[in-house]
Amino acid sequence: MKQIIKKLAIVLSVALVCAPMGAMAANKLIVKDATGTIDKMVVTDTGRIGLGTSNPTANLELVDVPGIARILIQTIATSKIGGGAFMGLHNNGTAAAPTLPTANDRLGFHLFGSKNGATVLTGGGFQVLAEGNWTSTSLPTYFTFETAGSTVAPANKYERMRITSKGNIGINANNPKQRLEVGGGVRLNTTATKSDPTGTLKPDCSNANANVAADVRGTLWFTQSAAGVADKMEVCAKDSANNYAWVALF
Repeated sequence: MKQIIKKLAIVLSVALVCAPMGAMAANKLIVKDATGTIDKMVVTDTGRIGLGTSNPTANLELVDVPGIARILIQTIATSKIGGGAFMGLHNNGTAAAPTLPTANDRLGFHLFGSKNGATVLTGGGFQVLAEGNWTSTSLPTYFTFETAGSTVAPANKYERMRITSKGNIGINANNPKQRLEVGGGVRLNTTATKSDPTGTLKPDCSNANANVAADVRGTLWFTQSAAGVADKMEVCAKDSANNYAWVALF
């Protein structure tokens, strides 16, 4: 009797897991919850996997409540190369004869947004692209960040910042020639609302600061003064006697 019950349990388990029948004929693998009524994972006949959804619209789709819908990758070992990883790869050509990327080929990307019914809306993200033709010894790459404005069509995202293969950063400038290039104004606002709860204090630009040369030298500081008092623009600099001080530019 025990053997019969065991075999029946196995048959029932298989029936719950693999149930391509009726309305669910397209799903070749189904894992249900403890009640046997809710699909928790499906694999469709097209190879798509749905976790928390019975109708995945991508190769892998995960749906759950906030704080739970996440992917966790962890390594456990004493190692300098540890840490969870995501790797996106791109090749041209074919699977039988793949070739390396060429200039402006996208190597990988992450987009963030929402769904409006069945329509996916993405308002921001970042991309990694080939800056030139790749070879086995030359991998020029650039990084872009993009967002959509509040008054443009949802499909229109614009590049806001770029990091080039040389390490140059462009803000509203897609071909920066220096370490930082800004296509617009730059505001120094020491009274701005800050995310750092400790605030920002004007650094010590004097010989009393043992780290002035390494940490403060070359720093710009703008002081917004009260009514009737002129604002000040200063730079931390060293004079010919090797004394450090804030030097007024305005």
